[in-house]
Amino acid sequence: MLQHFSCYQAVNLLNNPLWRWLDIRALETYQTSHIPNAIHLSREHVNHFIKHNDKSMPVLIYCYHGISSISVAQLLLEAGFQHVGTLDGGFSAWHAQYPSHLTIASSATHG
Repeated sequence: MLQHFSCYQAVNLLNNPLWRWLDIRALETYQTSHIPNAIHLSREHVNHFIKHNDKSMPVLIYCYHGISSISVAQLLLEAGFQHVGTLDGGFSAWHAQYPSHLTIASSATHG
């Protein structure tokens, strides 16, 4: 079953090592700033992720606004992942609510 997390709910999972955070935005955007400990997952690498990761591992997926992440979440669920969540409002909601909880590239702050 797909779980939808508000930013308030998701921030409590941020330091939980059991949860894998997946950022499906464009790589350039991810490299500029992302939620700490999130890994980038492009559409092209979803099948690789499915084949090479433990399906019992809980994952939280986010995109720009919380729309595209739902289709990737459905793919993971159909592939047998047991605990899949999406971030309501995506990165834009997270950035608005928790601007201090971001990993920002050093080049992005000097330009």
